[in-house]
Amino acid sequence: MNNFRIILLKSFTGLALTGPIIINNNDNKNNNNIESQNFGYLLQNIASSSVSIDIAGLVVLILGLTLVGAVLIYLLIKKLSNEKASYAEMIEEEEILTNIWNDWKYSRRAKSQHGTAIPEDSPTHAIWKGDDEIKRAIIIGDVHGCCEELEELLKKCSFNEKTDTLIFVGDLVNKGPDNIGVLKLVRKLNAWVVRGNHDDKAVFVAVQSKVYPTQKKDTFSWTSELGVDDIQYLNKLPYSLKLPERFSKNNQPILIVHAGIVPGVDLENQKLEDMTTMRALKKQNDKFIAKEKLKDAIPWASQWNGPYHIYFGHDAKGGLQKFPYATGLDTGCCYGRQLTAAILPEGNIVQVSAKKVYSKP
Repeated sequence: MNNFRIILLKSFTGLALTGPIIINNNDNKNNNNIESQNFGYLLQNIASSSVSIDIAGLVVLILGLTLVGAVLIYLLIKKLSNEKASYAEMIEEEEILTNIWNDWKYSRRAKSQHGTAIPEDSPTHAIWKGDDEIKRAIIIGDVHGCCEELEELLKKCSFNEKTDTLIFVGDLVNKGPDNIGVLKLVRKLNAWVVRGNHDDKAVFVAVQSKVYPTQKKDTFSWTSELGVDDIQYLNKLPYSLKLPERFSKNNQPILIVHAGIVPGVDLENQKLEDMTTMRALKKQNDKFIAKEKLKDAIPWASQWNGPYHIYFGHDAKGGLQKFPYATGLDTGCCYGRQLTAAILPEGNIVQVSAKKVYSKP
């Protein structure tokens, strides 16, 4: 086989060397004769060779080259398919983020007005649904990214996924050390969460930085770690959650909100922005209006007389608050104080101390 390759090489070398001579001498008349002589020389060497051509070897070689070509074509097609899928995912992601952005802007305009009544058991005002195996409701105050403290609190409460329902009063994120960790844990445990003002702001900053990256970013720098599914999750959080009477000692209906609600106004007519930002009330024309600060105002929970018993957060300065029809659970964990849980129906309060001061009040 090696001799055969040498003969071929010599013959083709002869052709290659003869060709330039023919061209340089411009002897067009002899071209055909010389080419015939070289081709005949090639055939003569092949015919006179005593080496037998390994047909099986040639077949294997051809098949090998065919296989290599097929693999290369497959890899190319796969690469093109992956690039097409990645492009499609990118377009889908941009569409999702743009829809969230538009929805957020619309909801911001709607939040400052009463507008059309929003019914209960809607994406805005949720109603808890669960089976009879759930015996306890564990309601946890503002976590603000304090994941270690949250894990410790769950252990201290002897949390059991099969017999307990886990509920958060909002502000899962921001100010603390591990916002992404808190989100992962809460989602893993299939917890119920109402929307807090920091959850709401995180959606705004995350989407703004992705859809409009040239705009100035907020101080929520950690939101760059949020995936599209995380943003969707936060954006779908309800503003309130109603629990059945069986979680109350006196069969009183229970409502979870982040900040509060205004007495005398039906739940479906509450201003959504008030529900995530208010701390106090002020009288105006014989009616209460919501205020974010206590200056020249009174705590809203002190004026709330039912029918719901409301569990809320948002007021770290007020700490653990106990009123006849309202309980405040924001005890400033991110400020180096405590993370608090209320366990229903017993009504027990469980707390763990913060590992350190993560943020200044």
